[in-house]
Amino acid sequence: MVARLLLSLFLLGCVPLWPQAEYRVYNEHPRIWLEQDRLGRLQRDSERDTASWGRLADLVADPGRLREPAFAQALVFQASGDEAAGRAAIDWALDAAQRRFSQPGDLRQGSLVFDWCQPLLIPDERLRLVEGLATAIESVAASADANLLEVRDGLLAAIAVSGEWPGAEAATGQLLVDHWDDRLLLAMKAGEAADRADELQAALEIAHVVRHNLDRDLWADSPQVFRDVAMTRILSYLPEEIETPEGRARRPSVVPAGSDAATEAIAGRIAEMTLVAFDSSSQSSQFLQGWLRSDAHTLRGGYGAPYEFLWINPYLPGLSPRSGPQAAYDPIRGRFFARSGWDADGLWLGFFDGALVRYAGGTLDPVEPDNRGEAIAFPGFAIALPEETARFDAQILPGEPRRGQRVYLLGLNDDVRYEVRIGKFRWLDYQPQGGVIVLANSPERGLGDVDFHESQTIRIRPAKR
Repeated sequence: MVARLLLSLFLLGCVPLWPQAEYRVYNEHPRIWLEQDRLGRLQRDSERDTASWGRLADLVADPGRLREPAFAQALVFQASGDEAAGRAAIDWALDAAQRRFSQPGDLRQGSLVFDWCQPLLIPDERLRLVEGLATAIESVAASADANLLEVRDGLLAAIAVSGEWPGAEAATGQLLVDHWDDRLLLAMKAGEAADRADELQAALEIAHVVRHNLDRDLWADSPQVFRDVAMTRILSYLPEEIETPEGRARRPSVVPAGSDAATEAIAGRIAEMTLVAFDSSSQSSQFLQGWLRSDAHTLRGGYGAPYEFLWINPYLPGLSPRSGPQAAYDPIRGRFFARSGWDADGLWLGFFDGALVRYAGGTLDPVEPDNRGEAIAFPGFAIALPEETARFDAQILPGEPRRGQRVYLLGLNDDVRYEVRIGKFRWLDYQPQGGVIVLANSPERGLGDVDFHESQTIRIRPAKR
């Protein structure tokens, strides 16, 4: 015991001095994701034996099928009071603490077990877990290039042990300032992080826990990073399905290097559930909730089922995406997606990685350079892939322009300013974002009476320096 106390004092001495009061956590456990309303819903769902609870309980009874067994077991303990599940989670965490939570995913699961299984911990177990978590937290905080997932894990752990380990507040400050504010947030603003589904999930998990425990809204700090994510994700899926180990899923159009369509489909749904749980009031999130409520695409396996139970609120109705926009533009990540309708045989277009692709009739094909002068019309909007100097006609199809009449010019150079002229209106300067310029009525710029339902001649050229 004395040796452990000395170790704790040594670890405290290794932590850099930081304004700790700002990062002290005063909430009781559980602190991570299980706010009172959500926890109450989970407990009611376990009592009512809902379908999502039944899937989770069956998996916990056979933990070899679980990808993150301790996370699922600790969740079952919080939802139902099942002490056997909680003890199994603690036993896993104690083994992980012996290796200082050094394996991928260990620190995140260990943090959840420590936070969610507090009533079952005896003093010696608590001390062993705190020591292991403290060592792992310090390793992440000291790393100059810790990635988004690692910083997420370190923050969850630091918040879980706040008040138990004297270095927790300093480490929380270091992770939020040196890593999130000064490095990762800049990468996200440049579209270089929170792009992969697992990265987006990590960013959202950080936002959840920081808002609840430190009263800081990370989205409000940089709203443009997350503003367009919900609708962009909905429209990014191709109008076809694939089979995954978790069941049927919509096929993602964007599959990052090193991943595959099935993995990205599963991870993407988990990230989307986390997004709605963080922000359920915005209209775009309500469309995403309506998108997620499809029973046919529920995750039913050992990876996704615990998240279905944790994040999906079956009492939140959502809005049908069919009543929402049919185009979405994410300037941060340089992506644009559109579809002519929601039937499987409709036209789908995606602009990402600097290229435009078209999906129709079951095939995905690039839009070739010789089609660059061709504007493609949709209900309420049109798109074009012009050369840097070009002249072409554009006209939108009749339909409800839910976001106003717009013409999207894709595939341009962010390092070049352009002059664009619509019909007889004057030339106006535009700066692409993510390779895209959006043309819309803008009275403040003297462009207030364009009717894109009529054919408009559009000219574009690099601006004179």
